[in-house]
Amino acid sequence: MKPVLLSRVLVAAALSLSLTAIATAAPAYSWNLSRSMMNGFNTNPFGTGQTWSAMYDAAGSTLNPANFQMMPSFVPSYGGMVNDAWNFPASHSLIVSVPTGTLMLGANPPISRGTPMLHPGPGKSSVIRWMSPIQGHVQVLARISDANAGCGNGVTWNILRDAVSLAGGTIANGRNGDVAHVQTPVSRGTSLYFVVSPNGNDHVCDSTIFDVLIAGQ
Repeated sequence: MKPVLLSRVLVAAALSLSLTAIATAAPAYSWNLSRSMMNGFNTNPFGTGQTWSAMYDAAGSTLNPANFQMMPSFVPSYGGMVNDAWNFPASHSLIVSVPTGTLMLGANPPISRGTPMLHPGPGKSSVIRWMSPIQGHVQVLARISDANAGCGNGVTWNILRDAVSLAGGTIANGRNGDVAHVQTPVSRGTSLYFVVSPNGNDHVCDSTIFDVLIAGQ
């Protein structure tokens, strides 16, 4: 076969394979916690397809999803601040919240609008749940950081797939933080939980940024 003709055949074959790969590739999806909060946080669950929920651990800090319940009360401008929150009324500080403007917590650096935040209560964990609408694999990228270095003794954090621990750690007080990157298979209805718990029973100044991006196909 002549070189020019061979080149044309190879190009045509490569293009055919490329088009086939594109045609048969699985769709890709992403879920951004901050964007979902800013697009409508006054319902629970919230977000497109109601994939996100604001929850708390009714039994304490058990890391057992059987004990997780929905936050029952929505409070706009929580505490008089630019911070909308889902709250457990019996425990004033137990919230899942999002600033609607630049939020100042004492002398700490400003917290940007749309930053997801969790604050545990006395002996109780604050929880965000994501419920998978797909079957496949997802990658989770999370940023966890101390939002109030003014007092307290830090927090513990965990990422669960149903009742299985995928990642976790402890953040000491003082503007410290962690980054988590996990990959996991999911089915429709699989739940991922993002949990912030008091370190011991000290929940004071435990405002914690928990920014989450999930991508999968």
